[in-house]
Amino acid sequence: MRPNLVTREPVRVSSYAAMLYFGLLSGTYSAYLAGRAEGLAGTPLAAAILSLLVAAVLGARLAFVLGHWRMFRTQPRRIVPCGVEGGAVAYGALLSVPVSLPLLAALGLPLAAFWDASAFGFLAAIIFLRIGCLLNGCCCGRTTGSRLGWVVRDAAGVTARRLPVQFWEAVWAASLLVGAMLVAGRMPVAGSLFASTLGAYAAGRFLLDFARDAPRNRVGLTVGQSFSLIFVLFSLVFLSVGWWATS
Repeated sequence: MRPNLVTREPVRVSSYAAMLYFGLLSGTYSAYLAGRAEGLAGTPLAAAILSLLVAAVLGARLAFVLGHWRMFRTQPRRIVPCGVEGGAVAYGALLSVPVSLPLLAALGLPLAAFWDASAFGFLAAIIFLRIGCLLNGCCCGRTTGSRLGWVVRDAAGVTARRLPVQFWEAVWAASLLVGAMLVAGRMPVAGSLFASTLGAYAAGRFLLDFARDAPRNRVGLTVGQSFSLIFVLFSLVFLSVGWWATS
């Protein structure tokens, strides 16, 4: 659609890289502000967010590389992205969750409260990242003759009328972000906000992936849909146990 956000020579800015930057920036500040609103100490909170941001970025890229290992095995230089090439899996960013266990303990931050705050950062980042995918042409939707389709290019540069699944996912994330703002501080158990937003995002992602042009397994599901089901199940179990314990 627009792989380069700025094309005035000698300056050329990749749309994907620009949206990745804005996504990480907005995610960092959103998580920090939410954490401060919950009463978390500013200095250790900032240290935890910035440290786990590295794990999130690495995890997202690693998940993409593993999912396309046949390509990267023969072209290892592409593992470290450059130029307009994208390539990250949002769920891979959750690698930061196990990494956070010893880090948050060392910083004296409560695990559940921290991840409730981080839910805001995750959703804010997704909005920009999916817009970046739309502009770059990656994670594109299936071709269609429907009026719902947009004339866009895919990552290979082929222009066609496609379902704008990246935009729909950005809208879904924005809707969840607004919903999280409305229920913040009202959840019955610490950690419920993170589990709820993760489960809701995963449920929406599961449905949207039916419109995505991506490899599928024998039952017709993408890798993302398989992980979505796992996270929806995790969310339901966590919320059921939490609410049962407080009833």
